[in-house]
Amino acid sequence: MKRVLSFLVLLLCVVSATASAQAPSRETGVPSAAEILPPITSMALAAPNFRWHKLETAHADLYFPEGEYKRPVMARHAMAAERAIAANMEWLRAAPTGAKVRVFFLKSRLDMRQFVGGTPGGSAIEMEGTAFVVANDSVRPSLRHETMHLLAWRAWGPPAASWLSEGLATAAVPACRGLNADDVAAVLDRSHRLVPLDSLRQNFTTAGEEGVVHYYESASLVRYIDRVYGRKQLRALWSMGGLANVRPALGIDAATLERNWRASIARTPARTTWPALWGEIRAFGCE
Repeated sequence: MKRVLSFLVLLLCVVSATASAQAPSRETGVPSAAEILPPITSMALAAPNFRWHKLETAHADLYFPEGEYKRPVMARHAMAAERAIAANMEWLRAAPTGAKVRVFFLKSRLDMRQFVGGTPGGSAIEMEGTAFVVANDSVRPSLRHETMHLLAWRAWGPPAASWLSEGLATAAVPACRGLNADDVAAVLDRSHRLVPLDSLRQNFTTAGEEGVVHYYESASLVRYIDRVYGRKQLRALWSMGGLANVRPALGIDAATLERNWRASIARTPARTTWPALWGEIRAFGCE
């Protein structure tokens, strides 16, 4: 799959429309087969305080609140979505299924609350193939992260553990504020913020500063497993039970995995401090 689509090709496959889901058919009073969508997606499209502008690309249906984004901005986000999907599918070594993902763009974290019950910068509903992302002048949408959630579930099935799911999605982003996941883990290591891997297994956190720590520690571990043991073994770990089943997947126990991974992070230079990096992430996100 091509990693970059030309602007011309993208525009040829973009269709603009105002979307309404689950709208009753004039003839039958019930949704037509073509209009039936998963429940959270349907509720979002039917939200009375939002009207949606829809863009169709080759691999995604994208929804923008009417009047909130200028056309060149929507086209730019559409191109970024296609690049993210292409890169993630290539990384997963997965063939296209023909089924599109859906991404809703929102102007603020406060807008997210109506649809996902909280105020994250992005959220994926993997079983529906739908994601919600914040995109504004300060925050770039987390397209690589959220579409990796959707595509990994399709290609590899549900993950055995939260740290694997978030670790893979976070590792999919090439850089956060100019740093890859191992660079971020090195910053955390020097700040004594890394947690025991058993804490990731039993008490994985997704919110706030602690959530970012867990995300990037998991991402660094995913990258380490992929680099040292290979994609096939990482996928086996994804399906078999995470840290509880390290030996069948990797041939070592969890304590040895943690010791070797931490040694690799100790050799990685820390290019900034955690307070400085966390301040940038909190203000601007990572992608």
